Amino acid sequence: MRRRPGVRGLGVGTIRIALLGDIHGNLPALEAVLADIGGERVDTVLCTGDLVNYGPEPAAVIRRVRAVAAACVLGNHDRLLAPWRGEPLAARPGRDMAVEEACLRWTAARLADADRGWLGALPAQVVWGELLVVHGSPGSADEYVLPDTSAEGWAGLAQATCDRGCTTLLMGHTHLPLCRRQDGISFLNPGSVGWPKDGDPRAAYGLLTLGSRLGEPPVFTVRRVQYDVGAVVAAMHAAGLPGGVAAAMAVGGPAPGG
Repeated sequence: MRRRPGVRGLGVGTIRIALLGDIHGNLPALEAVLADIGGERVDTVLCTGDLVNYGPEPAAVIRRVRAVAAACVLGNHDRLLAPWRGEPLAARPGRDMAVEEACLRWTAARLADADRGWLGALPAQVVWGELLVVHGSPGSADEYVLPDTSAEGWAGLAQATCDRGCTTLLMGHTHLPLCRRQDGISFLNPGSVGWPKDGDPRAAYGLLTLGSRLGEPPVFTVRRVQYDVGAVVAAMHAAGLPGGVAAAMAVGGPAPGG
């Protein structure tokens, strides 16, 4: 776990953070989000991971995130691709594993060893002042934290966040925006830059405003940004990526078969 202290308690008013993640190789969506961020008074960019897989420009996305993000955590797709050399994937309920392997194989062939090394070195968690940044949950990059998570689940997430000295948990992985406050902890998910799954294909990211008082709840807004989804879908078809994935991205839908 990597710690970055000193964000809160500087005594100089509020701090604004852009929170983005689940880019999945979609460079036009990322560039549209970064252009929108450029119009805001943002002090820091944080990333919840899953930079690669599915989209047609994984290496370019890595370069862009490395250039702009103050911190980035390891997503489950990043973790898988960093060492992957074509081994068969374990079956996942409701997922078309032939499609998953085809996307992985295509993406892996377009990542240099340096890209893989950088992805593999990303931390699972980052503590940034009072913010705990993870991909899925503090316990696992593969865990889906959803509105229907059980009361016991929310309590456990709150305790895990508190145990790390934090008051806000920043997450990704679900591709769905989330804003919830419970037990003194704020739980925030900006949705997905590259492949939203809430029926709105526009790129999503979050703006987080932190007050100068310790423990003050953050103000969180999810922003949606238009970009040329059709051009990305066309690029995926031209590259030979699975058509079902491109079709799902075009409408902001779930993965094929899941």
